[in-house]
Amino acid sequence: MIDNKDKEMNIAPQEESETLSGIISAVPLEPFVVNSSTKVHLTLKNISETPGLRVRFHTEDYLNPTSIDIDVPPGSEKLVSISVVPLAKGTRECLVEFAPLYDKSGDLIPGKAADPIVVNRFSYKAREALTGGLTSTQRKLLSNIVKIAVLSLTVVGVLLAAIPGIINKPWLNNLLTGDFITAFLCVVLILQIPILGIYFFIMNRMPQA
Repeated sequence: MIDNKDKEMNIAPQEESETLSGIISAVPLEPFVVNSSTKVHLTLKNISETPGLRVRFHTEDYLNPTSIDIDVPPGSEKLVSISVVPLAKGTRECLVEFAPLYDKSGDLIPGKAADPIVVNRFSYKAREALTGGLTSTQRKLLSNIVKIAVLSLTVVGVLLAAIPGIINKPWLNNLLTGDFITAFLCVVLILQIPILGIYFFIMNRMPQA
C-alpha cells in the first residue's frame, strides 16, 4: 500500500491499469522550492523475484542519485534518500523504473541492460523562491501599484496646472481637491502596498493545499 505523508507529493503507477508499485512512501523533509535542493525519503520495495532491485529516476528537474541499487530479498523494503532540485514552479513529475539487479542465475546485470518490471511515478508541487517573504510575481504587482499611484498623481497635477479653467466648475473643483486626492489615491492605491505585502507574506508561509 502506498503511503503518501505529504500533500505536496502524489504517488501513482505510470498507467492507470497498473497496480504494482515499488514505492511504499515518499516524504519530503521540506517544501519544494525552485532551484533549491529538497531531500526526499523514499521507502522502496523489492518487487522483483531476485534478491536485488535497480531503481532508475527520470525527470526534467535535477535529481541525485539518478539510479539506486537495492540489495534486499524479494518483498523486502528499504529506506533511501534522494535530492530533488525543481527547475520550474508548479507540478513536477518524476518517472521511476524498477528493474531486477540480478538475473535468474544470480549474476549482476550491468548498467541499463535490465528491462524495467514496472514504471511508477510521483509528482510534487514546487514553489517559487521567496525574497523578503514574497515571490517575484507578488513583488512585481506591488511595484505596479506604486507606478499607478505615481502616474495618477502626476496626471492630476498636470491637469490642474495646464487647464486652470477646469476647476471653475464646482463639481470638478470638489472632485480635484487635495482632500480627494489624499483620501482616494493614497488610501486605495498607496496603502494597498503594505496590506497586500502582509497578506502575501502570510499566505506564502502557510502550507499548500
